[in-house]
This record gives sequence, C-alpha cells and structure tokens, in this order.
Amino acid sequence: MAPPHNPGGPGRERLAPAGWMVRLLGWCAPVLGASLVLTLGSLWILTPTEAWILSRTERIVVIGGLMVVVVGLMICLQVRVYRSARRLQATEQSLRFLSDALLQAHREMEHYRESEQALRDADRSKDEFLATLCHELRNPLAAIDHAGELLIDLDDDQEQREWAVRIIRNQTRQLALLIDDLLDLSRIAKGTLTLNLRPASLAHLVRSAVDAARSFLEDAHQRVVFQISDEPMWVEVDPSRIQQVLINLLSNACRYSDPGKSITISVQASKTEVVFSVKDQGIGIDPALMPRIFGMFIRGDAARDRSPSGLGIGLRLVKLIVERHGGTILARSDGIGHGSEFEIRLPKIASPPHLSTASNPELSATLPRLLLVDDNRPMVEALRLLLQREGHEVRIARTGRDAIEAVAIERPDVILLDLELPDTDGIELAQAIRSNDHSSCPPIIALTGSGRPVDLEGLQQAGIRVLIQKPVRIDELRETLARISREGAGTL
Repeated sequence: MAPPHNPGGPGRERLAPAGWMVRLLGWCAPVLGASLVLTLGSLWILTPTEAWILSRTERIVVIGGLMVVVVGLMICLQVRVYRSARRLQATEQSLRFLSDALLQAHREMEHYRESEQALRDADRSKDEFLATLCHELRNPLAAIDHAGELLIDLDDDQEQREWAVRIIRNQTRQLALLIDDLLDLSRIAKGTLTLNLRPASLAHLVRSAVDAARSFLEDAHQRVVFQISDEPMWVEVDPSRIQQVLINLLSNACRYSDPGKSITISVQASKTEVVFSVKDQGIGIDPALMPRIFGMFIRGDAARDRSPSGLGIGLRLVKLIVERHGGTILARSDGIGHGSEFEIRLPKIASPPHLSTASNPELSATLPRLLLVDDNRPMVEALRLLLQREGHEVRIARTGRDAIEAVAIERPDVILLDLELPDTDGIELAQAIRSNDHSSCPPIIALTGSGRPVDLEGLQQAGIRVLIQKPVRIDELRETLARISREGAGTL
C-alpha cells in the first residue's frame, strides 16, 4: 500500500529547489547557446580575412544563421522538456490521487469490516436476547402453571395453598416487571416515556421499594442494611419510576450475591444533590466490562456462570430513567469477587411546606368510592376483591354506556377507566363523562395494557391526569388513590 500523499512532507521540501534549478537552467539554455555562438562567431569574424575563404560579411551571415539555428534548437528542446515535465507532473498527480484513493478504499474496507463485525455481534446479541427472553418467560409461566395445578388438587392443606398462591403472585409480578422493562426501553427510544413529576421524600421511596422487593429478598435470604440520613431529602421525581430503578438494582444485588449476605442502601444529601447507593457483597464486575456495564444486553461471563436469569437490559433502563430525571448513575467494583456498588445522584429541592417527612403518604383520611370500567372479567374481579380488602367500595361497569349510567347514579369519588373498551374509546368516554357533569366530575385514572404510544394531549383534554400500566400494581394504585384523597377530588 502506497503511503498517503503529504504535500507538506519533508521529501517534497527537499526536492523543490532542485526542480526550480533545472527549470531555470532550461529556460536559460537558448540564451547561453546564443551567447556561445556569438562569442565564437565574433572571434571568427575578427580573424584576418586572408585566413578564410569567406569574406567578413559572409561570415557575419553564417554566424547569424547559426545563432538562429542554435536558438531554435534550444527552444524546441526546452519545449519538449517542458511538455515532458508537465506529463511527468500529471503522472505524479495521478499517482498521488490513486494513492489517496487506495488509502480511502483501505479505510472504507476497514470501516466495512468493523460494521460487519458489529452486525455479527448485534445478531449474536439478538439471538442470545431472544433465547434468554424465552427462558425468562417460560420459567415464570411454568411455575404459575404448576402452582395452578397444585391449587386444583389441594383439599384442606392451607399451608401448601398459601405457598402456591405466593408462587403465582411472585411469578406474575416478575413477568409484569419484565414486560414493563421491555416497553419502557421502547418508549424511551421513541421519546414517548412520560414522567409524572412531583415532590417526594427519597427516604420514603427507598423504604417503599424495599417493601415492594421484600418477596425476592426473602427468597434469596438477603438482608438490607439502611444508612439513611435524618435530614430532609426531597426530590422532584416520578415515584413509580424511581422505585422501578431501586427494585432493579435490588434485584441485581440479590441475583448475584450468595444467600445470607447483606445489601447496604445509603441515602445522604449535600447542598444541591441527594445521593443514594445500593452496595452488595456479590460476584462484582470485571474491570474489562465496566466501560460497557450500562449497555444493551450486557451480561458478564461471571454473571452468566452465576445465574442464567436476566435479559441484560435492566441497568440500561436504570441509566436512561435516572438521566430523564436530570440525575447521574455511577458503577463501582474492585473486580470479580469483591461486590459492586451503584450510586445515583438526583437534584435536591426544598421541602414542600404542605408536606412533612414524618407523615405517611400512603395513609388517607377517607377511602374513596371507586368505579372500575373494564371488560376483562378475571382482571376486574381480582382487582375488585383487592380494593375491597383495602376498604374501598367498588362498582363495576363493562361498557361505555354502563359507565355513563353508573357515574350518574352511583356518584363515585374516583373512576378507574380502561382505555381499550369494546364499544368505545376510553378517551372519548372520559370526555363524554366530563361533558355530562361539568361541576362535579370525579377524577379519572386511566388504565392501559397496550404497548402503543398514548395520546398524552388527548388524555389531558379529557381530564385524565394519571395513566397506570396493566397489570396494575396495587402499591402504585394505593399511593395514587391516597394522593387523590389528600388533595381533593378534581385536583389530581
């Protein structure tokens, strides 16, 4: 491969003076030739006439002719040399152009090889992801199916019945988290992920996340050590998303730690930031993997050997959610066998005057009466029973027409409205309910199980202020209903 052409290189600087010298001598050659002929001719002319046959006049004519011939020959020679130099220069430029073209082709070939390798890696990652996804879906489904079969055959063994129910509940939640993670990645990539930002106590969010993760913490025989500062630590976040981040980090800490080890959760505050971290005593992170730890489908060899579970998308989702909140996340590890720590920093805000860190936002003075509008009978009945156990009075409507009649007759405090009804669109139904009763229309909480982007502007125009993804997490719904009770109907 020829080296790239460098017009300012040292070789060209060294050859340039010699080229100019040759060109100068070439143009001076006719003058020098004419001068030589004139000098010799002058000597010839000045010699005595008797020494030559020709007369002086004839000799002058001969000398003049010789001068013309010599000058002409010199000029012709110089023209030929000049043309040869131009052809040589053109050839040199062509060679340089060819060298540059070959160099560019070499670079493009290297880029093509890198792109081809990247495509092969992406294709291999895709195959591994699909295989892992099938594994992650089949395992919970198998556990749910087996627990269901056990429930059918059980008679009066209350202990085994409770165990089977607990298995079904835990595996269903695992499936829901998996689906939520996949949908959230898609929403973030498309720019359709929405955040319901509001002031929240980070200490309370941390404890709520640990409570939500209590089942798999107990299954893994892990204990949590809290290091939480007593000073107020308020942030403006989407509480459900921050809890999602914490649950993801806790799940990783449990998955890659031995039973009986502790997980330390630290929450501290500075003047401008609130810092919380999740530190485990697990297998740690390979230093070679650290720069890519927040990438897609990244799972280290040690993690693969340790446990086949996990899609390799959790940390990527955590990073994207934290950055959407204006925060940063950092991973630390001293290497394989030395555990790992994930530290998150979020902007700190002043304590809201109407809220107190000592108050429990989960509690509400009164429990609102609910209207559940959904055509999915198994889901509706299960959710109704859960809400009734919480103490709520629940009415059910399965169509848009039934919902309008129930609002007029029952006068619920809050409406839980499915956006995908068989006879009407949920947003249109919400607009119809508001148009029928402008003065005291109850707050509407929208429910959706669709992975398609939601018309946020249409939700706002219909008076819907909260959107909850199915399957509905009772903790998220409980917190939303408690907030409605505190703030008053119609002010959600």
